[in-house]
Amino acid sequence: MTLRLTPEQFKKYQERQRRSHELLLERLAKPSKYRNVRTEVDGIRFASKREARRWRELRLLLKAGEIQGLARQVQFMLPGGIVYVSDFMYLTSDAWLLVVEDAKGVLTKEYVLKKRLMESIGLHIKEV
Repeated sequence: MTLRLTPEQFKKYQERQRRSHELLLERLAKPSKYRNVRTEVDGIRFASKREARRWRELRLLLKAGEIQGLARQVQFMLPGGIVYVSDFMYLTSDAWLLVVEDAKGVLTKEYVLKKRLMESIGLHIKEV
């Protein structure tokens, strides 16, 4: 026996399947290791509420002219082929200092190592 569906019925079927799949994933989802909650602001997804909140603050500082050249997720190549990805990077308008920021809730061993390597090449990470 062959089941025939109209295009409208097929769309409804697909939507039901998609919703049931999403619900299943939500139920099976394991909380993140450090309890961060992914957040979206200005159409941009952030790894945590802390990072999203800092983005809002930096956008206000940018509009006020206190900082310039705001960038997200900037990659730095460190000695030993290690890559560090900062949350934010910008220039201060008053002294033209380069600021590298990381929104941290938990200082992991990996982060501490990368922070030391960043300092070895003359860049300081500001933790917020």
